[in-house]
Amino acid sequence: MIIDRIISLNLSDNDETSHLPVFFLSHGYTLDQFKYVQSLSLNSISSIGIINKIIYQCRHLQHLTHLYIIKCYIYCDDKGKLLLMNNIWSISKLIYCYFDCFPSSNNAFIASTIISQSIEYLVMKNIKCDLNNLSYLFQCTPNLRRLHTTISCHSQQEELKNIFSSIISLKLIYLGSIDSMKYLFQNLKNLSSLTLETSGIYLNGYEWESFLTEALPQIKRFRFKMNFNFKHINNQEEEVDILINSFSTQYWVEIRQQYVQCDWISSATISDATIYTLPYAFEKFSYYDNTCSKSTCPNVVDFWSYDRVHTVKYVNNRLNLVKDSISFRGEFPNVYHLNLTFLFNNNILSVYPLLNQLTKLYISLNDQFDYSQLQHLLDRSAHLYSLGLSKLTNLRRELFQIRSTSIRRLELIEKNGSDSRFFNDKECIALVNSSLGRQCEVLVIDVENETVILDLTKNIVNLRTLITRCKNDRWNGKEFSSGFDELVLWLHDHLPSTCLINRDIKHPYDIRIWVDCKQRQDVHRTLTTKECGCVECG
Repeated sequence: MIIDRIISLNLSDNDETSHLPVFFLSHGYTLDQFKYVQSLSLNSISSIGIINKIIYQCRHLQHLTHLYIIKCYIYCDDKGKLLLMNNIWSISKLIYCYFDCFPSSNNAFIASTIISQSIEYLVMKNIKCDLNNLSYLFQCTPNLRRLHTTISCHSQQEELKNIFSSIISLKLIYLGSIDSMKYLFQNLKNLSSLTLETSGIYLNGYEWESFLTEALPQIKRFRFKMNFNFKHINNQEEEVDILINSFSTQYWVEIRQQYVQCDWISSATISDATIYTLPYAFEKFSYYDNTCSKSTCPNVVDFWSYDRVHTVKYVNNRLNLVKDSISFRGEFPNVYHLNLTFLFNNNILSVYPLLNQLTKLYISLNDQFDYSQLQHLLDRSAHLYSLGLSKLTNLRRELFQIRSTSIRRLELIEKNGSDSRFFNDKECIALVNSSLGRQCEVLVIDVENETVILDLTKNIVNLRTLITRCKNDRWNGKEFSSGFDELVLWLHDHLPSTCLINRDIKHPYDIRIWVDCKQRQDVHRTLTTKECGCVECG
């Protein structure tokens, strides 16, 4: 049976795979039927009931070693969280667990009451854990060796109940005091690798040396990023020089053989700065047109390759390109997501000489934006899947002339809802007839009226998903409870019955439409053949 040959399973309920977990369960499938599955991914499922039902069925799968719960932002009480944790910790052979499943307003961790002897690797993204819950986590996961999480510790009453010897690697975002951080590390006696990001604390090189010597004498690999604010905004460079010099001691240069770099924004109003070890060890990186940098490394070119970075945000606020240069120097060979704001210049292509890994590009435009530069970027991005453009207040025909053979998703919408550009009939016709429009499978767009929605779903032949906000939508917030939704009902009456239409509960002004693209493609081919009338077409 084919079910016995499946070793990896991905169930997703995002924009592009609507209701897949529900369909999966409603067709009589249960996870315990997949006896040889080794890896399970649950993506963008917002129902705690569905997630718990699926994971509960996995308890006795003898080959399931890896579990990923990704962007499943579920709202639930502590009882619901505990049930989820207990279900995960009950999977008998689980070794690696990654979960990112709570929104920022409800992201406090609750430890399982079930003990797992098998879990060794645990990644808890965007989930805050205090020292008390961390202690319970270690107790219910006695063989845990590698942990990635966020620790928030602001209370003097928080404590670890034991010294935990199993942890050898920790990747940590730390929010709390220096004393509580020192207390934590002193209880991890076998910790040999630490990747640490801090906010709200400030230690210079001498203080970090003292901290590591006292709290982590056994540490072999130490990589950090410290986000801080200047004490005196008018003396930024002087403060940087003092800080950088404190990392130029024998301890850092000869014993640890580590260099650091400090980046800051040269501004009379912004006091933010970051100092980090080289090479840069984190997945996200942001910089501005006026970012300045200083390093203890005598040859900083050796560390220009930020190869661990997957997401980059670059902001250029200059009003013109007279200063045609980028003050920050670095290369990002493995960037997957790139976010560019306003103008970018010729030199940006030297920062991104190759974009073979890039799958998502998001650009915030202005009136002076040069579409030829965008085309150059697209030409270097062979695997780009998603292109997002915002600030489209003055729509220019160059937008409809850009080309890419790989792009399948277009986002032409303001994410924060302000300054929205609502596309009219003529603009949507231009989009439909453009190269990007013809190959588009997922479209996110604001439109003037509901008839534009009909035109888009009818004429974009490859369209699978349309996410739209309609300018004349009269939704008032009361329609969820009454069951009456004028726009959704109108779309149901005018779109084919094969379309699935609903209003997004979390973003209620968004209308989501899933289209049966195969049926529409068949109709389109038939119409094209009849219109053609040539010998080959019949």
